[in-house]
Amino acid sequence: MPTFSERYKYIKENQIPYDKISKKLRNRLWNKIYPLLENEKLTKKILDDFFKINLYEFKENSIEFINNEFKKLEFHEVYSLIEFILKNHNYDLIKFKDSINKIFIEEKAQYRITGKQIVKLISSHEMKEIDKVFETEDLFLPVRKNIFKGLDSYLNHSYENSIDCSLKAIEEVCKIVFHKEGTLNTLIDEIPINTNYKLFFKNLSINLSYEDARLMLVTCSAFVNYIISKFWIN
Repeated sequence: MPTFSERYKYIKENQIPYDKISKKLRNRLWNKIYPLLENEKLTKKILDDFFKINLYEFKENSIEFINNEFKKLEFHEVYSLIEFILKNHNYDLIKFKDSINKIFIEEKAQYRITGKQIVKLISSHEMKEIDKVFETEDLFLPVRKNIFKGLDSYLNHSYENSIDCSLKAIEEVCKIVFHKEGTLNTLIDEIPINTNYKLFFKNLSINLSYEDARLMLVTCSAFVNYIISKFWIN
């Protein structure tokens, strides 16, 4: 399985600064890694498989060496090391994952641990749908405002508000394109779209997690773009 670094190729295309790691974030991540290095098996595995050290010639203090190397790692290498630990250390793994995710939230890092991988909160591909909404004409300003608020809320971990804004954007685009008034549920019934689309929005069952907020933000942005491209006539 490719590492974090290999999967994302140091991507720098997105407007959101994914490729940075502050000193404070680095320090806090190290503070969670350090206690795990009391496990000699894990420490040896990090030296051997991650840093590729010649163990026969290695005479330094293991933890001190890893600490010094950790300070030099690029942002993607830091996250690759955390993924390496997730895949090679089973003791108290849930506690470790939760503590790292808590740090990501508090330090506003744009990543989360899912399973045993670190993933972006939102990818450059997904941002293309959102950016497309931002490029719509001024008539769709209410739609743009809601998608912007949805994105801002999502990045600030206000997931309920993000979902509400994403759905509100669909409501607004339906009002503008089809010249109708009402709530999202009533509007969805009245517009000429595929029944499966209608059922999706009418039967939503959403948890207030970042995964759900991300899904709704991207899905609603794509649906807004679909409505405009298919039904809007200037």
